[in-house]
Amino acid sequence: MIYKSMIYKSILLFLLTSRWVQAQTLRTFEGIDAWQVPTRQHDVDPNGAIGTKQYMEWTNVAFQAYDKVTFAPVWPAPQPGTEPFRKSNLSNCASVGGDGIVNFDRLASRWVIGVRSAPRPHTFYYCVAISNTDDLTSNTLHWYTYQFPLNPVLGTNSHGTPYFPDWPKLGTWADAYYVSMDLNDVNNGYLQIGVVVCALDRRHMLIGTKPNPMQCFSDPNPIPVHGPLYLSHSLIPADVEGTTAPPGGRHEFLVSIQNPPKDGHSTTSSGMNLWDFHVDWTNPANSRLPIRA
Repeated sequence: MIYKSMIYKSILLFLLTSRWVQAQTLRTFEGIDAWQVPTRQHDVDPNGAIGTKQYMEWTNVAFQAYDKVTFAPVWPAPQPGTEPFRKSNLSNCASVGGDGIVNFDRLASRWVIGVRSAPRPHTFYYCVAISNTDDLTSNTLHWYTYQFPLNPVLGTNSHGTPYFPDWPKLGTWADAYYVSMDLNDVNNGYLQIGVVVCALDRRHMLIGTKPNPMQCFSDPNPIPVHGPLYLSHSLIPADVEGTTAPPGGRHEFLVSIQNPPKDGHSTTSSGMNLWDFHVDWTNPANSRLPIRA
């Protein structure tokens, strides 16, 4: 479904507010360099988040944080992406393979790291580490860590091979952490055949206790054993940027741009897709993910 009105409203809002934007002086600083990470690759998936005291960056399979005022690095060298999980003896999170995400949960003032792990061939986990403080220089810094098995929700192709969970993205909402990922067929040139979106039990994860099982939905549903190129992939979950929680009961939203078909001539798309995820931790049967709401 095409939401042209939503696009037009966003453009109008930008035009109306830009006249009041004040000129600002921006400062830049050096982040993680290629020579600082053990495996140098072109596809480094850089991203980061700004917290109350630091900025934290993820690059490939390592992360580093920097003071917001002095830009001094928090640790002498970038930390391996496996570090929080190694300290917790989570063996299934000992082999992160890129696509890590750094998020700052502003509602709880905590750092969140999410990353895919493949401890064995065709075996996948989503690993999450949550700090117990907003200050990464604190002597009491500790990470609550979790490993969520993904194979039960990924589906398999006609060869019985699990689909590869590609491009996972993480968002903070009041009722859950939401993770979206593409489903790629490794036996068919990593063709994207669908998506999976999961809600993680944020309430228990923030205090380091055992979370409820994650709740996941797919599109298509059921996940096919083979299929055409899925054009609604690469979902982005909404993420709370302020310190005020959404109104009680407000559902999580996810959005993607409708990709053009690979037909030899289509190169652009004007369509957007919107998902509306309702999670009910008391009665999971009430949870739902209406597609393109």
